[in-house]
Amino acid sequence: METLELKECIETDFIDKVVEVVSKPFKKKSMDIVNLLPPKIVNHIFSYCKPTDLLTMSLINRKWYRFIGKSPSCMDRIKIVISEPRIGCFQLLTNLDAIILTQHGRNYKHIQLTSLERQFLFQHKLLLATFQWETVSLNNHTFRNKIDFVNFLGMIEPFVETLTLRGVKIAKTNYQISPTNFQFPLLEKLNLINCSTYVYSEPFKYVTTLKCLNIQTDAFPTHQAHVGDELTERVKALQTILLNNVYIYYLELFIHQKDFDAMFMDQRFLNRIRFNLQWLSVGKFKQKDNEDINVVQINNFVDFLKSQMHSLSILYLDNWLGNATLEYAINDMQLTNFTIANIEPLGMHDESIANLNLFSNDTIENLTLWSSSRHQAVAEEIVKVCRVLRVLETRTINQSMLEALIENNEDIQIIICDFFSAYLPPHREVMRNLRMMKINIACDSDVFRDIIGIKNFYTNFEMIFLRAAKDLRRRCALNGVNFFRY
Repeated sequence: METLELKECIETDFIDKVVEVVSKPFKKKSMDIVNLLPPKIVNHIFSYCKPTDLLTMSLINRKWYRFIGKSPSCMDRIKIVISEPRIGCFQLLTNLDAIILTQHGRNYKHIQLTSLERQFLFQHKLLLATFQWETVSLNNHTFRNKIDFVNFLGMIEPFVETLTLRGVKIAKTNYQISPTNFQFPLLEKLNLINCSTYVYSEPFKYVTTLKCLNIQTDAFPTHQAHVGDELTERVKALQTILLNNVYIYYLELFIHQKDFDAMFMDQRFLNRIRFNLQWLSVGKFKQKDNEDINVVQINNFVDFLKSQMHSLSILYLDNWLGNATLEYAINDMQLTNFTIANIEPLGMHDESIANLNLFSNDTIENLTLWSSSRHQAVAEEIVKVCRVLRVLETRTINQSMLEALIENNEDIQIIICDFFSAYLPPHREVMRNLRMMKINIACDSDVFRDIIGIKNFYTNFEMIFLRAAKDLRRRCALNGVNFFRY
């Protein structure tokens, strides 16, 4: 009897304990990375996020908002993007949004405004005037008049370090305002892309701190009056910016043909340039079909390259600028990276190829040549004289191009092309350092199989990118070959 009562007592105590445990609220352990991981690791994880996504991520919960707001590395990368909803996923900025962004003690540094159909409203001005913006980008916006544009620059002028104005227009330019005196004391990177003439000419004429400059211009509308005066004003403005900034080492000059002809016609202007470039990219202008039309400008451009010979290491040509430019770039300059994006010699007949006088080059390591099959001969001539290539990127590699490549470039490491129709050389030792090939389209399945097979031969070979794998699989199926064994 006592044993039975003791058993019942034990069961009752056990049940009471189970009920007590079950009745307690279940506390789930937080799996939030902000709580689990050290701040350094979280910052490292967030460093892989896009700048435009960091602001959205901070709205997940209060902990994330607090962590991102207190993290200097995150705040240095957050980018506020405002645009019309018709061109993207970003909604219009409301007054409430602007007020919220200006609260909580955050210090935003990067902002991008794109395609604002309306003029700058209260919320835009509040946001621009509240923070010390280091990076400002304004795209596809039309100001009502010059005063509105000047007021916009006045809000960002003291602290901006990188400024991009793309497609910025001024509707009414038929009346004059007082000259501006903007200094932009911290401005180092300036991008002026297809803007109104006033944007080039007035606000930046006293800037002297630029290190990176990107200038792009378009043709004036045919119906616009006083095109000649506008062109003269724009060219003088570009010359003023180039002359006032002696610290420029990165220059992109994608200007219209008329701007090039007017700017490089002035030899005195070129002689007054004092900066030393390390990177030069030029485009939109070219040597005209009739060589006698702009021969002076082309010769002056070659003289400009001569003035930069000792410092320039990267040269990007978006158009063909004649044999003289190509010969000087390869024969005399100490370039390490050379790109010609559009090889179209005049007429491209045998005589123009024969007139090329190229010498051996021992400095160019990265070479990019984009040309159609009609201009393949010029690309081959350039490859033949380059003896220390590490990277070659071109449109087509046929058998003659491959033979020209391996003749003097045993240290080639990376080959990138759209079309590959050559067969690998019988003596593969000449390409023993090759470690990557990226091919978009090959003309024969045998070429694919031969390329894939070399991975068993070269110890340094890391990877092959074959974007036409589906086409190869189809061809192998037609030929009765197992694709996957390769």
